[in-house]
Amino acid sequence: MFKLYIANLQDGVHTQEFTISPAELHLQDEELFGQDLQIRLEIEKVGRNIFITARLNAPLSLICDRCAEPYTWVLDEAYRMLFTSDPEMANDEDESTFLIQDTADEIDLTDPLRETALLAVPVKRLCRQECLGLCSRCGANLNAKPCSCKTEQTDPRWEKLKSLLNQ
Repeated sequence: MFKLYIANLQDGVHTQEFTISPAELHLQDEELFGQDLQIRLEIEKVGRNIFITARLNAPLSLICDRCAEPYTWVLDEAYRMLFTSDPEMANDEDESTFLIQDTADEIDLTDPLRETALLAVPVKRLCRQECLGLCSRCGANLNAKPCSCKTEQTDPRWEKLKSLLNQ
């Protein structure tokens, strides 16, 4: 769990930096989070409201979806949250606003930071944008060398359509 102590937090802007393990955000089951995460919190307290901008940085071990080679990608994501004890400021529709008690000594940042880290991981994982991938016939990594597979002739039934494209 990752909790921020706020009992003696004064009004104004504060910055705190942390190095935490993936287990503290319950990311230990995610094999791509193998190293510690760097978290920088910019905390602004205004009355009963605490605005937090969290920036997460961590190197992730990914596998390229095209060439199946491992590579390292650096997660660098920011997330802004509002913790308030004012019920009028709390909004059930806004997932970045959290209602806390006036007497709260600490706030739990585990779930918002965990979600931010997981949602920042790219859906399409590419070692580089111009990755050529693998040959569909022999499985050779086309980034390393061109394969020696022969290109197959098109089915003769498609030749008439091909000639229309060439006009």
